[in-house]
Amino acid sequence: MIFELGPLFMSGPFLMMGAIVYYFLGGIDSYYRKYGRLGKGRIIAFKQQTTTRSVGDGSRSKVTTVCPVIKFYNNGEEVIFVGTNQNYLYEEIGAETEVYYLPGKKNYVIQKKNSFKIAKLIGLIFIVIAFTLIYTRDTELPYKVLIPLLSCSFFSLFLLKIKKTMKKRALKEGKTGNLLQLIWDQILPNENIIDHKELDEGEGFIRSSTEFDLKKSKANLFGVLFSLAVLVVLNFLIWNVYTNRTTPQEKAIIDRFIHSPDNLQEILNQSQSNSEISSILILLGFILIFSFGFLINLKGWLRNR
Repeated sequence: MIFELGPLFMSGPFLMMGAIVYYFLGGIDSYYRKYGRLGKGRIIAFKQQTTTRSVGDGSRSKVTTVCPVIKFYNNGEEVIFVGTNQNYLYEEIGAETEVYYLPGKKNYVIQKKNSFKIAKLIGLIFIVIAFTLIYTRDTELPYKVLIPLLSCSFFSLFLLKIKKTMKKRALKEGKTGNLLQLIWDQILPNENIIDHKELDEGEGFIRSSTEFDLKKSKANLFGVLFSLAVLVVLNFLIWNVYTNRTTPQEKAIIDRFIHSPDNLQEILNQSQSNSEISSILILLGFILIFSFGFLINLKGWLRNR
C-alpha cells in the first residue's frame, strides 16, 4: 500500500514546485514578451564565470557558465548587460541579437534567447510528473484526490515560513506593500547591468574573437571525444546483446531489418514483447543522437581550430 501512496504524496510538492517555477521564473520571459518592445543589440564579449555549489552529501561542485555581453541602446542611452543564454557555441562576438526592453527603463532588458524559457519547460515537466504520478497509481479515486491535497498542505506550511522570512527581510530594507508585487519588483529588473570599466578591467571576460574561437574549439573537441567514447560503448553493448543474448530467430529479425529498412514494422512489432530487440532499438536510438552530436561538434571544431 505504501508503494502506491508514496508517489501520490510526492505529487503534491512536484505540482506546487512546477507551478512556482513556471509562474515566477517563466513569468519573467512572459512579462517582457507582453509589455516589452523587441529591439536589436550586439554581442561585444562573453563572460565566463565559475561558481561553487554545495551537493547534498556535503561536497561541492564547480559549475562554469559562458554568457554573452550585449550592448544595447534604450532610447539613446547605452546599456551593457550580461545575457542568460549559455548556448555560446552558436554565438559570435560582433553578432546581432534580439532583446526585449521597456523604453526609458535602463534595468528592464533581457535577451530574447534567455534561460527563463527553460524555466517554463522545467515547470511544465514538474507538473506533468505530478499528474503522471496521480494518474498511474492503481488506487481508488478518493486517495488520488485527498493524498495530493494533503501533501500540498504540508508543503504550503514550508512556503508560509519562507513568506514570513521574506516579509521580515523586506521590512528591514524599508519595503512595504504586497509581497507578491515586491517579489516581481525584485526579479524583473536585470541585475547584470555592467559599465565599461568592469568590461575592460573585470575578470572572466572574453573580449576578442580569437580568444573566443579557441574557447569554442576546446569545447567542440571535448564534445567530439565524449561523443566518440559514448558511441564506442553503445556499439559494444549492441554487439554484446546481439551476440550473447538473442536467439537465432531474433538475430534473423534484426538481420532482415539491417539489410532492408522496409522491415521496420516487423522489428517494431517484435520489440513490444521482446526485451532484447527493444534494448537494441533503444541503444540504436542513442547512437543516432550521439552521432548527430559528434558531427555537430566535429564541424564546430574544424571551423574554430
